[in-house]
Formats: sequence, C-alpha cells, structure tokens
Amino acid sequence: MKRIIYSLLLTMVALPAVAQLDRSVRPQPGEAREPEIAEYKKYELDNGITLIVVEDHKLPRLSIQLSLDIDPIVEGDKAGMISLAGDLLGEGTANRTKEVLDESVDFMGARLSTYSSGAFASGLSKYSEDLMELLADVVLHPSFPQESFDKLKQQSISGIRANQDDPGAMMSNLYGSQIYGLDHAFGEIVTESTIENVTLEDCVNYWSTYFKPNVAYITIVGDIKPRAAKKLVNEYFEGWTPGEVPTHSVPVPELPSADYVALINRPASVQSEIRIGNRVVLSVGDEDLEAARIANMILGGGSLARLYLNLREDKGYTYGAYSSIGTSEHVTAFTANGAVRTEVTDSAITQFLFEIDRIRTTLVTEEELQGAKNYLAGSFGRSLESPETVARFAYNIERYGLDEDYYNDYLQRLQAVTAEDVQKAAQKYFADGNLLIAVVGKASDIKPSLAQFGEVKMFDAFGQPASDAEMIPEGLTVDAVLNNYVEALGGAEALAGVKSYSMQSSGSIMGQTLSIGEKWMKGGMYRSDIQSPMGAQSMVLNGSDVKVIANGSEQPIPEEAKAEILADDPIFMFRDFSNFEGVLSNEVAVINGVNAYAVSEGETTYYFAVESGLLIRESSTEEGPQGSVTSNQDYSNFKEVNGIVFPHAYTFPLGGSMTIDMSVSEIKVNSGVSASDF
Repeated sequence: MKRIIYSLLLTMVALPAVAQLDRSVRPQPGEAREPEIAEYKKYELDNGITLIVVEDHKLPRLSIQLSLDIDPIVEGDKAGMISLAGDLLGEGTANRTKEVLDESVDFMGARLSTYSSGAFASGLSKYSEDLMELLADVVLHPSFPQESFDKLKQQSISGIRANQDDPGAMMSNLYGSQIYGLDHAFGEIVTESTIENVTLEDCVNYWSTYFKPNVAYITIVGDIKPRAAKKLVNEYFEGWTPGEVPTHSVPVPELPSADYVALINRPASVQSEIRIGNRVVLSVGDEDLEAARIANMILGGGSLARLYLNLREDKGYTYGAYSSIGTSEHVTAFTANGAVRTEVTDSAITQFLFEIDRIRTTLVTEEELQGAKNYLAGSFGRSLESPETVARFAYNIERYGLDEDYYNDYLQRLQAVTAEDVQKAAQKYFADGNLLIAVVGKASDIKPSLAQFGEVKMFDAFGQPASDAEMIPEGLTVDAVLNNYVEALGGAEALAGVKSYSMQSSGSIMGQTLSIGEKWMKGGMYRSDIQSPMGAQSMVLNGSDVKVIANGSEQPIPEEAKAEILADDPIFMFRDFSNFEGVLSNEVAVINGVNAYAVSEGETTYYFAVESGLLIRESSTEEGPQGSVTSNQDYSNFKEVNGIVFPHAYTFPLGGSMTIDMSVSEIKVNSGVSASDF
C-alpha cells in the first residue's frame, strides 16, 4: 500500500532548516506600537443587508465576505446537515453548472467558497462586478444537484471513517461533548448515521429558511470606492427578499460538581492526548477580556509560557504544552492541552493542574506580566498591516454593538491590566474543582493512576458512554493471530502457489475519478499504473530497482523512500512473519464496529478481525508540527478468488483529512501477468 500512496504523492516537500534557539533567554520586547486603524464605511441597505467597506488601493485586489447572523442550531440525528448545505451552495446554480462556475472562477484567477453561514469571493479588482455577480448567484440561486449532494455525503462519511481511530479527532469529539453536552449545538457529534439521515430536501429547507438579507453582513475589502461597492451590492442583491429567521437559545452548561476524568481507550496508543478545562462565558467586549488573555498567555500561550517550560523544557514529558481561551456571545471554553508519553500521563496531569492552580493563587511576576502585554500588543500591531483585520474589527463593532473606539482603545486597556487583575481573571475563568480532564490513550496502562484526579468515566470515539475494554483470551499470542490471518487468506500452501496476480480498482476524490492497475510477480516484480485527471503515473519494481514515471518523465526517488517502497509487501502481508517483532495489545479494539486484535510494531498497528482473522486496518502514527497524526488504511468486502481471499474495497489516506475509497473491479491470480510487464 505504501507503493500506491507514494505514487500519488510525488511532490516532495523540503523541510527548511531551523536555527537552534536558546529558549532560556527571553527576547527583549520592543515598545508597543500605537494603533493606526483605517476607517471604514457602513451602509444599511433597503432589504436589511449591512454593508461594510474597507477601502485599500495598495493592491488591485478585492475580497467580498457574506456572513449571516444565525444562532447555533442543534441538528440532532441529522448532525452535519448544515455543513453539507453550505458546501452544496458552491456545487452549481440555476444559471451555471459546477463546471461552468469553476471555469468562471479559474478564468479570473479568483477564489470562491461557500459555507453554512455565508460565502466568500476574492480576486483582481478589475473583475469586481463579475465577483459580485458570482457571489450573488451561488447565494441566491443554488441548484442543489443530487449528484453533488451524494458525492459530498460520501466524502463526509469517508472523512469520519478515516478519523475514527485518530486520537486528535477522538479527543475533539470527547472534549466538545463533555464540555457542552451531546445535545448542545457546540457539543453534538457528526457520525456516519447522522450524515446518512440527511436528505437533499433538508439542505434546501435550511437555505430557504436561514439565508435572508435582514441577517446578512457583506464586508468588502480592497481596491474599490465605497459608493461603487454599495452600487454593486444593490444591483446584484436587490432581489433578495427579507424574511423571518428562526432564533435559537444556546444554554450555558453547568460546570461539573467536581473534577473528573473522561477517558477514551485507544489500545494502540503510545502516548496520551490530554485536554483539561471548563466551559467559559467570555465575549468580545467583555471587561475581563484583556486580563483573561494575559492570564492565558502566561499560563500556556507559547514556548515561553509556564506549561511549555514546565512540561517540555523541565520535565521532558511532551513536545509542547499549551492553553487557550475562546470568546463567544454564547459560551466557549478554556483548555490546557498536550500529548505526553503513556508512562508519564498521570505525572503530566499533575503538572497541568499545578500550573492552573498556581496562576489562580499566586500573583504573576512583573516580568511575566509585561512580557505578555508586549507580545499581545505586538501581535495587535502586526495585525493592523492587513486590511482584513480592519474589516473584522468593523464587523465586530457592528455585529456585537461595541463602542466605535473599542479597538482604538485596546492598547490602553491592555497596559492597564495589573497582576491582581490577571489573578482575578484566572480565578474566574480557570475552574477550581470543576475541571474536565479528558484523556485519549491506552486505558490498561493509564486508567488505574487516573483515579487520583476524580471519577474516571469511559467513553467511545463518538462521546457515548462505554464499558471497560474486552480483554483478549488468555494465552493468545502474536504468532497465533498471524497464523489465523494466513489461514483466513486461504492457508500457507495456497499462498505459496500464487506466482502472480493483477488487480484493477477505481475510486473518486473531489469529484475526480481515479483508476489503479496493479501487477505482481514472484521475484520482486511489481507495477502500478494510476490514471487520474492530473495524468498518468507508474511505478515499476524489477528486483532491486525502482522507477517512478509521471506523465512520461522519470521522477527522482529519495533513498529513504526507495528503501521503504522495496520493503513494502504488496501481497499477503505476514505470509512470512518469522522476523516480525510485533506486540499484541491485551485489549480487544473496535474498528468500524468490528472487534479486532491489535498488533503493533513501531509506530504501526495492525488490526485483525476477531471473528474472521482478516486484516481490516493498518494504522500509522507520525509526529508532525501540530502533534501526532494518525493515518488509517482500511480493508473490507472480502471475496475469494481462486481459493485466495482478497479485500475488494479499501480506503487509504492522502494527507490531512483527505482519504479515498477504492473499489476493486477485477482480480486475476496466476494469469495475465508476464515478465515483460516490468
């Protein structure tokens, strides 16, 4: 499978060299900059649209943001519908198909995107009228094509499946559902079943109910005169009829009565994901906002903050430990987080709690206070270089009813914060004895030590209560699991009789069809041919030689990648496992609803179905700039061909949250392959 993935990812990203920094020396801050916030024009149009224009002629560019003021909505058993509806707006209009829409955008070198509460367009200012017309077309006249709806649903389901065993995605589900509740707009979880429940009619009804001009803000930034901008909006949105938009209450959840631990068991984990925090009521314009942000900056706002210096620099528990505090007119959260080695999970939590308590009970130093102020002031000053910042400030002033000088006075408010103010903010917003301690990790290793922090409650990957994991049968070994796998494939003798095979499969990604042909022959012979809208790509192995050809040109292959490709076995993995040094988890994992035995070697875990013995997932974890990233390759729809069992459906990752589902149309064993193919 690595061979296929490498063929699809020919573009190699060079990692820039990073200078070594002495983090023990705090950089000397410069003087805080005085704000110079550009002016903006505001218009109230006849149909209720609020228009904000920030004039900026430095570059001949223009951006148009349409945002709807809609209360958060509880979607219930159709969670994910609103997001689907937003994506669907950009899939074609009554006047343009998706293809024509894309061609129009590409011709101008522009950008156009839609989402659940609005749309965005940007490009050269000479196309200002065309951009406005396109934006109005997707907002006012979406066609909601059934084919696009089906495609977007399948993409959503593929993404859910791909993230089902990803510790970061599991933590996001767990933390949100515990902070807010599964029946809260901010806490409900999108699952395969909720996506399946969504109909095209649901999306159309959402658009017709909530997309109204009387709750719309249009923010235009760039090379245009305010009066010209107003004229364009009036011209293309005058037919947009106002109407009543439903409102929704957004409750503020109660804090837990005591600290508790919410734990998701992930048997293959070699580290624990930790998030600690509580719900917060803190909005833009709140009198405590500057003090709360300074408190967060000192606690966990970066590599000079207390959490980072304690858990990484002093203890070496993690690559990084941070904290954050949000703002919302409804409810938001304070969070301290990090990924630590399994064996130090309880020690790390102890240090998180120590630092949260310390900033609540002890005044911060003058050096810490001034350093945080200087950092925030500097960030504010740098942000003013972007006209989009001015647009956001203008939107916030209008949207939240702030004083016109709210942002002009920001630095004054920031500098006025005292150490006592910081402590009061920490006491108010960082809970004491009411914290959620959320953990994703190997429960058999960490659960006993977590009880010291409060009641330990078990949950599954979708925030539902779960029981303790089922334990594997006593005496089961790695060799036994792998022997069962070989037998499930057809037996060692049958596998030895396979001299060659060929396979054809196809799938789609972002609406584009992809076809893959593979051929294998004993003696280290392998070939894959991939056809896609980007062209043709081939990989050929002939003994110890590897060639990758893209659109007729041979591509260079790094030696490390070449070795990995040569080591990958494209057929019947583990038919010979004499040199395999895997470790069997003592817990039964659940993969796509199927019980499985987890066998790990290094950063890769293989999951074998308990009942069938077949390999149903290969999961690899790598450290990235933002923490650990897990990639899953799933296998299903097993069928027998000439006495050998093959998966006829498989899913593999393409980077980030992007995956592709492939369906096998043909497999031939011991026919249709010759040495000339290689």
